[in-house]
Amino acid sequence: MASIALLVVLFLCLSYYGVGGRMLAEEDDLELEEQLKILNKPPRKTIETKYGDIFDCVDIERQPAFDNPLLNNHKIRMRPTSSPKVMIHGTTSAHGQSRTMLKGIGACPQGTVPIRRTRREDLVRAKSFLRSHRAAYEPHIPGQFRALLRLGRTEMAIKHFGAGGHINVQNPPVGPEQYSAALIWVESSPEPDLNAIHAGWQVSYELYNDSRTRLFTYWEGNGPNNKGCYHHLCPGFVQIDKAHPIGQVIEPISKYGGDQQELKLAIYQDPDTKDWWLLNTGLNIHYGYWPKALFPSLEGGAVQVAWGGLVKAGENKTNPPMGSGHFDGNFGHTCYFKECQVFDEEGTPHDADISFTVKLADNSECYDVNSNYITEENGYSFFFGGAGGHCGE
Repeated sequence: MASIALLVVLFLCLSYYGVGGRMLAEEDDLELEEQLKILNKPPRKTIETKYGDIFDCVDIERQPAFDNPLLNNHKIRMRPTSSPKVMIHGTTSAHGQSRTMLKGIGACPQGTVPIRRTRREDLVRAKSFLRSHRAAYEPHIPGQFRALLRLGRTEMAIKHFGAGGHINVQNPPVGPEQYSAALIWVESSPEPDLNAIHAGWQVSYELYNDSRTRLFTYWEGNGPNNKGCYHHLCPGFVQIDKAHPIGQVIEPISKYGGDQQELKLAIYQDPDTKDWWLLNTGLNIHYGYWPKALFPSLEGGAVQVAWGGLVKAGENKTNPPMGSGHFDGNFGHTCYFKECQVFDEEGTPHDADISFTVKLADNSECYDVNSNYITEENGYSFFFGGAGGHCGE
């Protein structure tokens, strides 16, 4: 049975990324249908949002994560053994908090979790997207630009056991082939053993066929049989919360010169189980976790963590705005991170060490990061973003 599951998952992941140079146009309907059967489990209840998204309430033990043979006999954790402590500076909590709940519809029944239904066209678009987009840690990808602050150096023995921050939520205008995101990520050592986890908000026509801001996750393990992807499109992330699904539209959005909304996220390693949790520290939401078996290079902590923005150009080589599209250093205008913190091995938070942060802006004429600073009011904070345009390669 385990060997059959392994073959199925290998087929799914290899088909998802493309094998042997096969073009997407050559894949037949049978292959797509097989993948859709793996991704879409029989629901006990179906929820359709006002935006047309369909979330299937599937038995928690039958969700897509457990089609990964690395998770055979995995015992589901409903909570980390200890939740991380969070330092709050000054009046940061006065800002509004964006939500990712199935608003006005209600949660899934007890014992089930919401998984966004994958349609044939979703899978086709996702395959196309991943051929032109790579994970945020990759430099020099044509048409892709980063503006971020990175903490950690591979030659140092210091490890981080999670990272968190308050992400200003925006809705940059993005075209059909463009992408714009604000995210936190943690990484292990460089390839070929690189493991990475990303989480934040993103706007992507190719992934969702709309221009709304959504909660997203991305993960990647090491080895050819452990390549991850977005959300639940490859088996790995274990959804726990029954009312706050990954891929849901985030509401409300910040207004230029008006109310600012924040998404308070943390990627946190459980000190005992070594699983990696995605948490909303502002609303006390435990979205779910990535079991430690997916990340052998992250079991002892992350070498680097980062906060910032990522964009991708369309075929016309025009890049979308990053963040709010403005960069004037005003908290009411420019996209920002506040309360940037890292967790030590015991789950204790610490402000990011300003002496070891590195500014990375692939094209400072289009997107930039301001000088980082620590204040009593906002903790470790910085601005990032830009208008985009024809930014070159």
